[in-house]
Amino acid sequence: MSETQAGWYPDPDGDTTKIRYWDGQNWTSDYKDRTDDTAANVVTTTDPQVNPIGTGSTNTQPSPVYQPVSQAPTYQTYPVTPTTKDRSGLAIAGLIIGIVGLPLNIFLAILGWICAIIGISFGVMSLKSSKKGIAIASLIIGIVGLVLALINSILGAMLMSGLF
Repeated sequence: MSETQAGWYPDPDGDTTKIRYWDGQNWTSDYKDRTDDTAANVVTTTDPQVNPIGTGSTNTQPSPVYQPVSQAPTYQTYPVTPTTKDRSGLAIAGLIIGIVGLPLNIFLAILGWICAIIGISFGVMSLKSSKKGIAIASLIIGIVGLVLALINSILGAMLMSGLF
């Protein structure tokens, strides 16, 4: 005797408006209404061993078996786009701002500080870009500008306090 697959079968109690779930060994308490669309998907099997009730006797009558309406839908896959953006523009901007900030340290120390900090920030943010060399140059020029701004600020403070 072969085991019957789990699935939805006509109600063994004789109610023709319902189908009941067979878990492979026993009837469950799950019922569904048998509508016209589920009746269209019921196929019969002529296997004499099919016995969803499980009484031990063989079933000589064809037994209807519920089949699903359709297969799961298939979806087209798309290539994965990288989530990180190329920040090569930041590297170039940081380099330009750092270069402009170097002579500003001589005349306006506060603008030298601002340009140096922006140059360093842009250099750090763009280290993973396609223009890594420019990002490193921006970082180095920003650090040099920061050191010059610090020296200029110290000299300016000493001049103002009368130490020179």
